[in-house]
Amino acid sequence: MEFTLKSGAKLVVSLSSFQDAHSLTKALLKSLKGTDVPESPMDMDVKDFFNALISVATSDEVEQHLFKCGERALYNGVKFNRDLFDDKNLGEQAREDFYEISIKIIEVNCRPFFKRTFSMLKPSVK
Repeated sequence: MEFTLKSGAKLVVSLSSFQDAHSLTKALLKSLKGTDVPESPMDMDVKDFFNALISVATSDEVEQHLFKCGERALYNGVKFNRDLFDDKNLGEQAREDFYEISIKIIEVNCRPFFKRTFSMLKPSVK
């Protein structure tokens, strides 16, 4: 999938292998365990939202699997890896885009696991 980030940078993200995408999904769920999530994420309390964000952003396990799933991603035509963020031409802009890049990699690789799950759970939640 191709995205234009808010900075104007182009990001291309490909679906990773099942194992890599599933490992990222499990790492995210593990880091979010215990977080209160309302029926609609838009109704999430600001404090709970930031606690969830901090939990994910500080997880070494999530970071490891994020970079593994990002191996096929391109940021302005440059391979997404840790070296990108030290690149003399793109490093600073890439750092500014880091969380937006991360969200897109997570979206492409983890969404398929939940696409039908939430629709199946919705009737039982009511």
